[in-house]
Amino acid sequence: MEIARREIFPAASAAAAAFARDALALAKINANASAQEKQAKEIAALCNELYLKIQSLEAALGKARKIKKSDDQARAYYEKVRPEMDMLRSKADALEKLLSKKDWPFPGYEELLFKL
Repeated sequence: MEIARREIFPAASAAAAAFARDALALAKINANASAQEKQAKEIAALCNELYLKIQSLEAALGKARKIKKSDDQARAYYEKVRPEMDMLRSKADALEKLLSKKDWPFPGYEELLFKL
């Protein structure tokens, strides 16, 4: 959750903003900027979804942490927290596919397997 908040969200937001700036610059010279605009919108929409999932995960974690009985707490983590984590991860994975390697704040699978 903290990785999503402190690393992924800012990197993806910056990438969306860069595409938006590129689209404006191209539009100023009457060039077709539809690809840059579409990319900016898609990344921005996923950033919003990521942000909402961060909030949902925080809420689920907060509720689970307050449960006193360990069996009930474990069930809450499994039934409520884990699905929120999975949804957050799916948004992060989708963003990773849209961002360039230089914009993504972590090594990709290729780097992990062959370059580190």
